[in-house]
Amino acid sequence: MRGFVGDTYAEMMDRKIVWVFGFITIIGVLAISASGKMTIDMQFQGASPLGDPSEIILLSVVKGLDFFLWLSVFLTVMATAGLMPSILSKGRAEYYLSKSVSRATVLLSKLFSVFFVYGGLIAICSLLLVLTATVVHSLSFTVLLYPIVVYMILLFIWLTITFFAGIILGSGTMAIMTAVIVWVVQFALQFREGIARFVDSSVTKFITDALYYILPKFSQIPDLGEALALGHPVESWLPLWTSILFACSIVIITIPLFNRRDY
Repeated sequence: MRGFVGDTYAEMMDRKIVWVFGFITIIGVLAISASGKMTIDMQFQGASPLGDPSEIILLSVVKGLDFFLWLSVFLTVMATAGLMPSILSKGRAEYYLSKSVSRATVLLSKLFSVFFVYGGLIAICSLLLVLTATVVHSLSFTVLLYPIVVYMILLFIWLTITFFAGIILGSGTMAIMTAVIVWVVQFALQFREGIARFVDSSVTKFITDALYYILPKFSQIPDLGEALALGHPVESWLPLWTSILFACSIVIITIPLFNRRDY
């Protein structure tokens, strides 16, 4: 496992991905720092027709953090989609699979090493934004951690999909396309009730309902972190636990398929 973590870290540094995250983090820190003037102006002016100034500031910071995390996860998924196909390419596959460890160990070690290395990078950058927000706006540090935790879970779910597609299809491009297709389908399934009424078919309703509960709900999971950060009640935890169940199922399915592949 340690070797895979070191290898993944070296790959990340070699591809200069850390500089991309550093750049968008600096922009985020500067934006939060500049928003301090908005806080002073709102406090000076007093009541706002939009609501309590402190609540407006918190909402703005949470929305900004949410966008940063979404962008970071998106970039990570795109950047890492080809990692598994690359180590299974001719020449490298013999090296990795000739080790005195099982293929399941190779798969899980690579999966978790990518999650730890890239997830750690996202967490560090996000914590810098959170720390800046707590200093500039005197917000609660712990409250702003909820979106980070939620997006770490989201990242892991995405990685299970791209790793599965990368092993089965043997292409980073196809892994990215699979991730895009899954995202489009799950987004459309949010409107399954409207689709069922429009088509007016019991079969269509059954299929859309089944897909909704099976596939991960990437569009709904971030709302949970936002609700927790803002102190709002969570209407349902179903999007989170069903998505985690999907990720675990994908890993369980991928292992035997990986064991049967001939490299």
